Amino acid sequence: MSILQELEKQYFEIDNQYAVKEFEAHSKGFNKKEDYWKRKRELNDHAYFLFLFTRLEEHIKTNSIDLITGKQSSISHWKTRAIWDITERDKLYFKKRVALLTERGRSDYNQIISYYDLRNDIAHGGTVTNITTSVDMSDVFTKMKRYFRILKK
Repeated sequence: MSILQELEKQYFEIDNQYAVKEFEAHSKGFNKKEDYWKRKRELNDHAYFLFLFTRLEEHIKTNSIDLITGKQSSISHWKTRAIWDITERDKLYFKKRVALLTERGRSDYNQIISYYDLRNDIAHGGTVTNITTSVDMSDVFTKMKRYFRILKK
């Protein structure tokens, strides 16, 4: 079982437990308890999103380095190879790495950058109360699995 499959299974087990408790509180009119479980679900979404995104970041970094290294060693004409030779493979910004593996401005690129922005907001002090984008984890898991398949050197 891959790390994505493990995380997906674990995420939905926890989310379902929280959803049941949230629903029970709602059914009984316990508004504070309902809010409590809703908040726990939101924090769980963000925690799993961050963990998933770190896996994607590493995947993108590894594949972009492999791509650059491959170009540097396989292109024989110096003029054609020059751009790859001056590319500092270990110092590229994330967005440039993504652009090496998928077309800039297209839906995959835009979605990954949107996830990157959300990752930064969550990781650098954003809280559920001030983040305007909710995280649809079903969609995130589906897209992450796809990105792991298609984002290769």
